[in-house]
Amino acid sequence: MKEIRKIAKKYMNKNDGAHGWDHVTRVYNLCMRIGKEEGADLEVLELAAFLHDIGISEDRENHEKVSAEITREILKDYDKKKMENVIHCIEVHRFSKGLKPITLEAKILQDADKLDVSGAIGIVRTMFYSGFLNRPVYIPEKEISHEYDGESETAVDHIYEKLMKIREKLNTETAKKIAEQRHDFMKKFMEEFFDEWEGKR
Repeated sequence: MKEIRKIAKKYMNKNDGAHGWDHVTRVYNLCMRIGKEEGADLEVLELAAFLHDIGISEDRENHEKVSAEITREILKDYDKKKMENVIHCIEVHRFSKGLKPITLEAKILQDADKLDVSGAIGIVRTMFYSGFLNRPVYIPEKEISHEYDGESETAVDHIYEKLMKIREKLNTETAKKIAEQRHDFMKKFMEEFFDEWEGKR
């Protein structure tokens, strides 16, 4: 497993604050936490967590497919049944693709990956990536969007279009409990944000 981590890390872009090694490590931590609670195969989850984004530098838009292909080559000598589960986890880990996870481990990886765009981490990632895109944080004269059409106009729009809806899209009970706490934090953060923006605090 140490060797797998080393291999996976080589594929990741150190300068990618949204989908770099830090993200992979957080997803792994969440997978282990949720997996233990839900009774999952932790070995499969560990492999899937560390390998799920290794194709992102090659093809960001379709990185789940590229990551799965690379993983198949990396794990070619691994237990066949477990390898296929790892591949499935990686292939369906993105909610945005509308793919449904079949195995418990795939459901957990999908949950962990989505949870990492919620709460304090989710807000930080949104602001970081918005800065990278030169996207405005907030436009007060514009009504905040709550429907995602593929591209958010502001960072605040993105928070309401995607982050605030995470808890509705999770598979496991453990992930849903984690999401509630993170959702409450985001609500309080945005209340503070708007108060400060308007000079009320």
